[in-house]
Amino acid sequence: MSSTQDVALPGAGLPGTDAPEPRWSKTVGTVALVLAILLFVDDLGDLVIGPSVMESDAIRRIFTPDVVSLVQSTMPSQEWTATSALIGMALAVVLWLAGARLRRCMRSGVTLARLWAAMMIPWVAVQLAVGALWNRAHAAELTRLAGSGWEEWIWPGLVLGAAIGWAFPVFLLIWFARPTIASETRAWA
Repeated sequence: MSSTQDVALPGAGLPGTDAPEPRWSKTVGTVALVLAILLFVDDLGDLVIGPSVMESDAIRRIFTPDVVSLVQSTMPSQEWTATSALIGMALAVVLWLAGARLRRCMRSGVTLARLWAAMMIPWVAVQLAVGALWNRAHAAELTRLAGSGWEEWIWPGLVLGAAIGWAFPVFLLIWFARPTIASETRAWA
């Protein structure tokens, strides 16, 4: 193993240089691509399937009529569901572009990753707020149907949702702020 193959150098992977591409760019780019695809498919499902789920015969066989009626009456509006899904899909496309460009050591990948992170952090906050308001607004009905005890899972669920939703955006912002990474990516095309 030679040291030039194991160490990412400034200008790595650029035409006319002998320096290898940095391994981190492939790794971070691949994680971004996979996450983007998962986010896109999830939001596409919300857009296409979401509104009709509670109308299906399978749901009616699994849940009591009271539960189906409650969920239908408390679901967010179709306008909110569609808007939320479209915003999520747009964010997924930005992340996908960032990942594809990071894998090719393109400076625009860094810019897109930072842009995605800066938009995703407040978007996760909005989604968490909507979820918290939904739980609060329908607490009495949920307690009547599910019994007491479910309320204790709201805050852990919100904390877990925040941790999952903010983990990669915060990582990207910190990663690209590191002086060694910033210096390396400035040399990219």
